[in-house]
Amino acid sequence: MSIGFEKAYLMQTSMNLPTSEIIPTYLLVKNLGMLDTVWAILLPGAINVWDLILARTFFKGVSD
Repeated sequence: MSIGFEKAYLMQTSMNLPTSEIIPTYLLVKNLGMLDTVWAILLPGAINVWDLILARTFFKGVSD
């Protein structure tokens, strides 16, 4: 059964597990010296890198 590239891509991006980002986020917060501060909660969640990559890819595909 073939589901097509677009549908497979959509399924893959929607199933991205947020738990895969816990350790890199902790290391980032630790290296920036933000442990035990309110900024450790606010800043890492402000921009999700995966969403940024998806948006960039989408806008690069839009014709002028």
